[in-house]
Amino acid sequence: MSISHAPPSSPKPDIPPKSGPGMSEAASGDTHERALPDLEPIVPSSTRRTRVPRWLRRSSGPLLLLALWQLLSSTGALTADILASPGRIAQVGSDLIADGSPRPAGRLRRPLPRKAAVAMATHVHRTVTSPAVRVDGLTRSFDGHAVIDNLQLDVQTGEFVALLGRSGCGKSTLLRILAGLDRDITGTVLVPRRKAVAFQAPRLMPWKKVWRNVLLGLPGNPGREVAEKALTEVGLSQRSDAWPKTLSGGEAQRASLARALVREPDLLLLDEPFGALDALTRIKAQRLVGELWQRRGCAVLLVTHDVEEAVLLADRVLVMDEGVIAYETKVHLDRPRDITDPRFAELRAGILERLGVDTAAEAA
Repeated sequence: MSISHAPPSSPKPDIPPKSGPGMSEAASGDTHERALPDLEPIVPSSTRRTRVPRWLRRSSGPLLLLALWQLLSSTGALTADILASPGRIAQVGSDLIADGSPRPAGRLRRPLPRKAAVAMATHVHRTVTSPAVRVDGLTRSFDGHAVIDNLQLDVQTGEFVALLGRSGCGKSTLLRILAGLDRDITGTVLVPRRKAVAFQAPRLMPWKKVWRNVLLGLPGNPGREVAEKALTEVGLSQRSDAWPKTLSGGEAQRASLARALVREPDLLLLDEPFGALDALTRIKAQRLVGELWQRRGCAVLLVTHDVEEAVLLADRVLVMDEGVIAYETKVHLDRPRDITDPRFAELRAGILERLGVDTAAEAA
């Protein structure tokens, strides 16, 4: 589905030609086959009309329900069964808060046909060229100022992409658009139907135990064993019965990751998930995310301010500036990566220079 958009207001910067993502060396481990994801459009809010029903305006707790209504109506999650009762709105609202992936709403959210192909997402060199994300001519403005300006972006199936940029350049806005949380856009945005988000704040519900938080918003009333499997994968099975307030920062972030993984996403969106962690916990969390990605084979888009983190984890590093992808580079280093490797230091220094950081002064 393509949405018409205005021509770009300024020329786009030169970007190195793209090629398929990959790793330079094969690593040991089992392979993991993953079917190509169903893509669906992010429907701009200007094409959709919603009206608050009378029962919602007159119900108890109107402020909370109205907030959930606005959240759902802005993300295309309103369907007839949701409108039937306040309880259904609360349930789907919780799902949206959990991972930004509400169920599709009717014909506007119908996924595009999937090609009959299977992609290999393994520990070895990736040759997949089918996109998990396709963005063409995306523009998002606030008060007449284009924060994202005619942006182009492809993320391949199984690719790990890190997005860097100065504060206010539009990184988090782009991630929210891909998650379906911001639809005041023009342009074409195609994303997998199955996607999940992990934010810097874990966003756990304090009145639910950890395992119940993991299942929050999942359709079909899945059993506890589904949550336990995801918690085991992130190394938190021993805390499944704990209350969120008793978790450390690292444990809470792992619970948030488990809640994202239990949805079996084809696209995992990470918005500075390690930003609030101490240095040691951050290193452990980075290693965990890398291992989960290699095991799962889903596409990952990581928004971060940490250049070292980007080079450590990603197949490809993007730098966003003035509303577009101004620079990109592939990371052809063996995994696991060594930050003392001179090639690692060279890549890091080059990206820092693109971000306007004087690496000579930093070394001094």
